[in-house]
Amino acid sequence: SRIAIAAAMLLTVGLCVRVAWPQTARYVAAHAQPRRIELPDGTVAHLNAESAMRTRFSLFQRRVELERGQASFVVAQDRRPLTVHAGTTRSATVHAAGLQVQDIGTTFDVALQREQARVGVTEGRVQVIAEDGAGRVLADIGAGQSARVAYRDQAVSLRDEDADTMTAWWTRRVVFRDEGLRDVAD
Repeated sequence: SRIAIAAAMLLTVGLCVRVAWPQTARYVAAHAQPRRIELPDGTVAHLNAESAMRTRFSLFQRRVELERGQASFVVAQDRRPLTVHAGTTRSATVHAAGLQVQDIGTTFDVALQREQARVGVTEGRVQVIAEDGAGRVLADIGAGQSARVAYRDQAVSLRDEDADTMTAWWTRRVVFRDEGLRDVAD
């Protein structure tokens, strides 16, 4: 009957809109309150204390904007890459790092520090890309490596790092190895 056909069409349109409409959210971790968040695609985000991020998931895109602080991602496999934009807006508390971190099936960490952004990889690979319009690859890093990118000139420093050290904060531990006092204080 016509009512059944109209109901089926309405349901189909509703489902298509739901699938195609982007899902957006904002997450904030308060002082001394790190958070573990499962994102809509199954990716697990660890948001460190005093950090904030926005997410936007659509049919073709998985996008995270790290506004301030530090976040780690255990990325769920998906045909869409997970892209983390780090410090793309300037505010009183966040430097404009202008970085994009593109995962290639991985577990990684992004921290916006006082004078630099740090990207560490515990599993898989990521590319750190400049968001200056040219899309320059600043670093291609794999498991056990980190890249520090200066805000001022996007100079990159690569280091080998212990994966357990990079994720120690998930369990409220702080581990420093071969770090300068200035970096520790940051």
